[in-house]
Parts: sequence; structure tokens; C-alpha cells
Amino acid sequence: MSRAAHLVATGVARYAGQLGSFALVALVLGPDPAGRYALALAVTAPVFVVAGLGLRPVFLTISPRVDARDAERLRVGASAVALVATIAMAVAVADPSTALLVSVVAASKAVDASAELWSAFLQATDRHRRLTASTAGATAAQVAAVGVALAGGASVSGAVAAGTGAVLLVVATSMRPRGGADPRLLGSGTRSGSVRRLVTAGLPAGVAAGVATLVTTLPQYTLGQTAAPSDVAELALLLYVVAGVQIVLNGLSQAWIPEARSRHETARLTARHLAATTLRWSALTVPTAVAGAGLTVVVMPLVLGPGHAPGLAELVPLVVAGSLSAAMFCGTTALTVQNRYAASLGASVATVLVAGAAGLVVVPAHGVPGALWVTAAAMATRVVVAGLLATVGAADRPARHRSQGAGA
Repeated sequence: MSRAAHLVATGVARYAGQLGSFALVALVLGPDPAGRYALALAVTAPVFVVAGLGLRPVFLTISPRVDARDAERLRVGASAVALVATIAMAVAVADPSTALLVSVVAASKAVDASAELWSAFLQATDRHRRLTASTAGATAAQVAAVGVALAGGASVSGAVAAGTGAVLLVVATSMRPRGGADPRLLGSGTRSGSVRRLVTAGLPAGVAAGVATLVTTLPQYTLGQTAAPSDVAELALLLYVVAGVQIVLNGLSQAWIPEARSRHETARLTARHLAATTLRWSALTVPTAVAGAGLTVVVMPLVLGPGHAPGLAELVPLVVAGSLSAAMFCGTTALTVQNRYAASLGASVATVLVAGAAGLVVVPAHGVPGALWVTAAAMATRVVVAGLLATVGAADRPARHRSQGAGA
């Protein structure tokens, strides 16, 4: 398998674990508990994305390279702070059952954060086969543990805890580097210097990614205030289609990073190349979005019960959002490769402002279809802003490249 195929397969395996766990909760416990689970996921996701400091893409793109051990220490520390803060807030503002669920989901996010960074180490050392196999094993263990827990009468919290423990066991034993570190994971300079560079690059990258996560979570928050938990579960299941498309794109974009980095360093990451890359990715992901939307017509009534089949009002914005993902990922990845993490943050802020403002107006009046249109509108905003910023950066690089050559 090629690098891109392995990375896509890895993303699909991780996605299957998340979707399988959610579907099992909905099938066994019903749509209302599934809706509460979806809200817990939505509440915790931005916190842990920000705490992640964008370390996977930063570790793979920052130049000169930093030591993997420093990245791991920073990831563990930031995740611990996020976990403690999330649990404290949940206990302070929610009822005991909800606080427990949010706390368990937060713990699962902390485990996912470590697994994500370890996967970057495997990617950096070209161990893509091991990455795919480890992720597939973690997914199988997670779904099996959730299924066994639910069959034994566990609540949502108990099932999620069981799945999290299974994932941690697999990834800690099969992904985390051990013994003598691969030379490709070693950086130069002092530990304090590496950590400082990671934080400097990662903080805007993490905040940008966390803010971008609000594109899908803000509509869920708003819907949760104005609709039944079962409607939130319906929206969450539909958004798994967009997530599935983006999983494929994440693999493609991660595989594209070495080429894009080389092009950027040699003044060949042009606007024309960005457009061609977007079209190439779209040729794969647009049909995926259409197929995924069609699949929900069959799957949703089976998972959530009769009466939950989506119609054109839901399917059209769902396909639009999925189709916009290729351009969004291309622009965002280009900004990362250009090491323009602050610009990526600006694109994220513009995106979430649109999602927040539109959500307050549209979602209460139009429910699930409105939430999907808000998601599509926010993604379109990010496509335009990130694309323009990346194009400006691509156009600016040749000028600086020529200037440096003339001065040499």
C-alpha cells in the first residue's frame, strides 16, 4: 500500500471505532442517551483540540525538527490540564449523571490525543503498515469492549469507559516508541528550546483547530437547547458523513505534506498547484459524500428507529458540506506547510463567527436541516479565507526566494 492509502485506511479505522461506539449506544440504549452522548462529545471536542496544540501537523512540518520526546511531554501535560479543567467544570455546572458522562468522554479524548501524536511518530519514521494495523486493532478492541459493556447492562458512561480502556491498552503497547529512539525522531537544540518552539507554533495551530471544531459543535449546542436529545443524535449521525469525508481527506493531506513542504521550500507551492490538488481530492471525496448521504437513508432508521430517515432537506446541505471539505483541507494544510499558524487561526475565527451568528438565527427556526446549512456556510467561509491566505503565501514565496537568491 502507498503512504496515502495507509493514512486513509488508518483514518477510516479510527472513524469506524467512533461511529461503531455511537451506533451501539443508540441501538442498545436508544436515541435520547445517544443524543446526550453526542452533546458530551461536542462539549469536550474543542477543549481537547486546543489542548492538542496541533502537535501532529506541527511535529511533521516544523523546521528544523524537534525531539519527539519533548512533543510527547508537552502533549501529556496539556491533556492533563484539559482533563482536570473539563471534569471540574462538569462537576460544577451539571447534574451528577451528566458530569460523569462528560468526564468519561474527556478521558477518552485524552487517550485519543496521545494516540494521535504517537501515530505522527510512526508516520515520521515511515512505519505506515504498523500505524494502520495498530489503529485497526484499537478500533476492534474499542467496539468489542463497548458492546460487551452494553450487553452487561452498563450505562453510556460505563460503555465509553470500557472502550477507552481498550483503546489505551492497544495504542500504548503498539504505537508508542520504545527503547532507543529512531534518529528521525530526534531534534537538535535544548529541551527548553524545543518546547518553546512547539508551543510558539502549536498554540495558534491548536487554537485554530479548536475554533474550527466549533463549526460542527456550535450547531449541536444550539440544537440541544431548542430540540429533543433524539434530534441531536440525528444531527450527530448525519455529521458522521462529513467526518467520514474528512477522515479520507486527512489521510490525503498528511500524505501530501512532504510534497507540499518540498514545493514550498523551492517556490513551487503555487496557486495553480493548490487548485489542482483540490480538484484531485474532490474527485474522490464528492462521490464519498453523496454515497454517505445515501447510506444514512437506510442506516438512520435502523440505528435511531422509525421516523428518523433523512429527507432532501437534510441530504442536500449534508452533501454540500462534504463536498466543500476538499478545498477546506487543501487551504488549511497549505497554511500549515507554510508555517503560517497565525493565519490559520484567523481563518478559523472567521469561520466560527459565521457558524455562531448563523446558528443563533437559523437552527432554532429550522432544526436539523438548519444546523446542517450552518455547517456548510461556515465551511464555505473557511474555504474562501484559508484559500486566499494560502494563495497569497504561495505567491509571496517565489518573490522571497528570488530575493534570497540574488543576495547569495
